[in-house]
Amino acid sequence: MKNTTYISASAGSGKTNRLVNEMAGQIQKGIVRNGEVVEVRGDQVIATTFTKKAAAELQERTRKILEDKGMFDEASRLANAAIGTIHSVAFQMLSRFWYLAGVSADVRIMPEEDVRFYVNQSLASCVTEEDIAFFDKYRKFFDLTTTKDGNYLKVPDTKFWLEDLKAIVSTIHNFRVGDVESGEKESVRLVEEFYKNPYPNQDATSEYAKGVMERLEVGVRKCRRLAKAADDLAGMVAKAFSENVEEAKLRLLLASIIKRLSGSKSLDGSAVDDLAELLRIQRVLACSPEVLRLQKEYIHRIFALAEKWKNEYAAFKESRCLLDFNDLERKFYELLEIKDVEEEIRSNFKSLFVDEFQDCSPLQIRIFEKLGSMMESVTYVGDKKQSIYGFRGTDLSVVESVTNEFPEQLDVVDENGNMITTLKKSWRSTKTLVNFTNQIFERAFEGEIAPELVRLEKADGGNGDADEKPEHWRFDVGNN
Repeated sequence: MKNTTYISASAGSGKTNRLVNEMAGQIQKGIVRNGEVVEVRGDQVIATTFTKKAAAELQERTRKILEDKGMFDEASRLANAAIGTIHSVAFQMLSRFWYLAGVSADVRIMPEEDVRFYVNQSLASCVTEEDIAFFDKYRKFFDLTTTKDGNYLKVPDTKFWLEDLKAIVSTIHNFRVGDVESGEKESVRLVEEFYKNPYPNQDATSEYAKGVMERLEVGVRKCRRLAKAADDLAGMVAKAFSENVEEAKLRLLLASIIKRLSGSKSLDGSAVDDLAELLRIQRVLACSPEVLRLQKEYIHRIFALAEKWKNEYAAFKESRCLLDFNDLERKFYELLEIKDVEEEIRSNFKSLFVDEFQDCSPLQIRIFEKLGSMMESVTYVGDKKQSIYGFRGTDLSVVESVTNEFPEQLDVVDENGNMITTLKKSWRSTKTLVNFTNQIFERAFEGEIAPELVRLEKADGGNGDADEKPEHWRFDVGNN
């Protein structure tokens, strides 16, 4: 990493204003490298942010500054700069070098809402009748239920597997998982560890459990307050064992009894011991070979369906000449690895600006590092406190591995031209609110973020009066 500036910018600290002025300043004055000024034209800038609206604002405000300085040619050239979301910039490059990227010249991008629609429509078609039969057996064994239409009445959850499948598919898509098999192996390992029998050599047969429950019934009857519970217990035992209770039903029966009697201060010592023994039996049954076998088969089937979906999704896109955003990023990175592409980018672009750096995925960071190595100047803007896209693949540890390469001391340029700085003023909030959030964030991020990158000061001339007190508004809502 070289000639890179990281700007730590809290909410309301003037981030966009700083970015605009940095960009306009480089176009206006150039970049000093080794005592010489490197010229930067308006069309030699790459800038990414997370939304089209933010990108348009960045471009428009920079253009206005250039026009106000009388630099009309550069303001006009800015229209040809690569400014947008990372996906729009990637698509610009892919359209330019499609013949090297291994895609068609008329390739189209699949919007996120289309991907979600395809996922919802396609998952169910991957499932076979054999899968459905197993899922039904699994549901009955573990008594999986759900509520319907907001009611408290529980009904069989026949679609439980679909939610798990969607979760795995979402992870494959958002985290760009190529090796589904490793996820299956790790899941099996965790299940085997979780279901390890804590009492491997102790009895847990239904006959043994029946004897313990009958003893417990006698103990419960000794207490008048628990007479109803004793009758219910006797009824449950009689009904269950007259039906030659299955292992799954026995576990549910034990759970019901334990829930009913646990915490009762009316039981004597022997009854408490019997209750504890039922709890032990329940735990042994929960770790039985049959439970483990069903869990492992469930994992195998659900991951096999995910792999099948992944392959069918890839075929669907290929047949229609489509790329989703993940494909776009991957193709962009592969393009940057090609020497001819690198040389052309190096000769046509001089500056890279990356907004919302804290929300970059690992692949996006690799893209920006590769692009940055071709630039004369790189500017990252981010704030760890505002990272919100973990569900889409953002990994703060990877972001931190980059930011940790900067000098620890603020505003100090190292031998490679790298520097970290911070925007210290809040232009959006009142002094009271700024002080309040400082106290919260300093404690919340203690040991994670340096205090000087957390604290803000109320800017003179910012929004709100420095002594303004927060108000509490109460609205009474009547029937009309």
